[in-house]
Amino acid sequence: RPYLLAGAGAFHVRERATLAVGAQRETSVAGATRVGVGAGAGLETRLGARLHLRLEGRYLRIPAPGADDGLVPITVGVRY
Repeated sequence: RPYLLAGAGAFHVRERATLAVGAQRETSVAGATRVGVGAGAGLETRLGARLHLRLEGRYLRIPAPGADDGLVPITVGVRY
């Protein structure tokens, strides 16, 4: 049986910056909480009387300064 997913959430993001001047390097790490959005779809099928297999794919976007990337996690699961 197919299903759809949609939502928003809070994500903790760690950002790292390295500054190199001559032979010296300085690295700073900062953390921030960002709001992200996601959408996806999945399929669940019965494998037995109480056993189900689930496959879903989502697109997650967490906006950050200087980055315009998204994530596409694919999940396989078993429900008993």
